[in-house]
Amino acid sequence: MIIIVGANEIGINLAIRLLRAGMDVIVLEQDEVLAKKISTQYDFSVITGDATRSHVLKKIGVDKADTVVALTSSDEKNLMACLFAKKLGARKVIAKVNLSENQRMFTDLGIDVAIAPSLVLSHFFETAVYGYTIVGTEKFESIFVEIPIFYKGMKIDSLKNKKAKIVSIYRENKFFSPEKNDKILPKDVLIIVGDRDECRKLALEILG
Repeated sequence: MIIIVGANEIGINLAIRLLRAGMDVIVLEQDEVLAKKISTQYDFSVITGDATRSHVLKKIGVDKADTVVALTSSDEKNLMACLFAKKLGARKVIAKVNLSENQRMFTDLGIDVAIAPSLVLSHFFETAVYGYTIVGTEKFESIFVEIPIFYKGMKIDSLKNKKAKIVSIYRENKFFSPEKNDKILPKDVLIIVGDRDECRKLALEILG
């Protein structure tokens, strides 16, 4: 089960994609009016509640959640929601960091993945300058691949799939463009772009 905190545009789009992939999704939204509106428009579950309240998280079964993703416009709420969720038994917590200077603090406090959209978007624009198609067509897309902690490592140039490309690696709170001799390491987050099917094939090759 995936719990998404925040029924904003990012949260709704993520819920739709996860639902299409066959995952069990719950969206938690504090605004009662918005929650009711969203629940009539989409097939995923929408529950009204404050994710910074432990009793709310308990009620929706956060201890059974594989992942909690906090996507509100408040860094404080995202941080608190993730910390409570992890304490109550969620296996993994991911937080949107609205102010990029807070990103290091989130990871230091134990958030598994802290993503600052401003940094990600700036890097997407950079890759677009170099000629990569990043978003939104039927044929091309970009995907994030998070490398598990037990990963043994793999050299970029050892990958067989050449139809999709790792354009960036996020490691130790910063992005860099990998060279062919660089290794993929545990806890890296890869940004892969290219043909939609080939992106998925490359991700499967990397993860084994």
